[in-house]
Amino acid sequence: MRERDDLEVEIPTEPSRARRSHPTWWAALGAGLVAIAVLAQGHASAARAARLAGVDVSPSLAAPWHTAWTDPGPVLAVYRHSVVLSGPDGTGAVARDASGTVVWGPVREGSPCAPASGAVLCRTISATGSAGTVTTGGDRQEAVALDESGRVSATYRPTGALSSWWFLDGTLIAVAQEQGHLVVDRWAPEGFVWRYRSSDAVVAPVSYPFSIGQGDGWLLIGGTRAVLLDLATGQEVSSKASVRAPADFARATFVVRDRSVPGLRVALDGQDVVGAVDGRSSWRVAGPLWALVSGVVVAGGVTALDARDGAELWSAPGDGAFSDGDLVAVVGDGGLTARRVRDGAVVWRVPVAGTYVGRNADGVAVADGAVTTFLTP
Repeated sequence: MRERDDLEVEIPTEPSRARRSHPTWWAALGAGLVAIAVLAQGHASAARAARLAGVDVSPSLAAPWHTAWTDPGPVLAVYRHSVVLSGPDGTGAVARDASGTVVWGPVREGSPCAPASGAVLCRTISATGSAGTVTTGGDRQEAVALDESGRVSATYRPTGALSSWWFLDGTLIAVAQEQGHLVVDRWAPEGFVWRYRSSDAVVAPVSYPFSIGQGDGWLLIGGTRAVLLDLATGQEVSSKASVRAPADFARATFVVRDRSVPGLRVALDGQDVVGAVDGRSSWRVAGPLWALVSGVVVAGGVTALDARDGAELWSAPGDGAFSDGDLVAVVGDGGLTARRVRDGAVVWRVPVAGTYVGRNADGVAVADGAVTTFLTP
C-alpha cells in the first residue's frame, strides 16, 4: 500500500512540474523574439544610417512642425544654425537662430544688402548717387561680404551697375544687361579681374533673374541661352551643349542622396535636372532638385519621379521641398505638408503663408512678401 501511496503522491507532481516549466519556456521564447526584434531594428537603423551617410537631411518629419518665430524682414542667407535677414526697408543684416534669438547684428544699417552664394553682400551708396541706387561709374561705391558670423570677409570697390551679385571663390561676380547684352564682371578685393560681354542678346527670362552655376573652374550663366565662361579668364569657352557631356554627370548636385539607386547620377542642364543610370540617359524634369530618397526624385514645383526610369509617381502644388530621409515635406499652397515618399499621401499639414526660402539643420524659412516665418519640429 505504501508503494501505491508513494505512486499516488508522485503521479500528480509530474504534471505540476510540467506546469511550472511552461511559463519558463514561454518567457524564454518571448525574450528570444524580443531579442530578434531588437536585432532587426538595429540592422534597420544601421542600414538607414549607411544609406543616408553624409547626407544633409532635415530634422525629423514624424510629427507636425510649428512656427518658431516671424520677422518683418526678407531672408538674405540661410546658414546651418542661423537665418540672416535684412531690415524691413531692405538695408542692414541681422542673424537669428532657431528660437528667434539674435545671434549677431544688426550691422550695416542703411546699406542695401542682398543674398550671395556663400555670403551676404552689402553695398554702400556713392555720395553722388540717389538713395537705394549705385551711380554707374562711381568710384566710391563699395560692396562688403559678410560671413556666417557677421564679420566682413572681403571688401570690393567695383564700378558699373550691380544688378545681380554672386560671391564665388572669394570674388564678386556682377551680372548685368547693357542694351540686351549680357555683361559679367569679376572683382577681387584687390580690384578688377575681368569682364565678359556677349556678342548677341542674352536676356534673363521675366520670371526670374539670371541663374549662375559653378564647377571645376567653369562659370555657367543661364538666360535665354546658357553662357559657359572660364572662371579664371572670363572667356566664353563653349556652348550650352557642352554641359550635357557624360562627364558632367560626375559633378552631380544632390539635396538628398540615399544611395537607393546604384549607378544613378544627376546633373543640372540649364533649368532642368537630368538623371542617368550607369551612364545611360534615363529621365529629365524641370528643376530645381529638392530630394533623392528611397528611389524617388523630388523636383520642380513639385513632382516626384521614380529615379530608375523617370515615371511620375505624384505631384503637389508647391515651390520647395525637403526630406528627412523617410518623408518629404512640401512648402506651398498655403501650408507645410509632410507626404509619404512613394505615393505622396499626406501624413500631416500645418498652415503657413508664403513661399519656400531655405532650410537648415533646425528648420525651414518661408517668406510671405517681406515677412519671414521659421518653422521647426
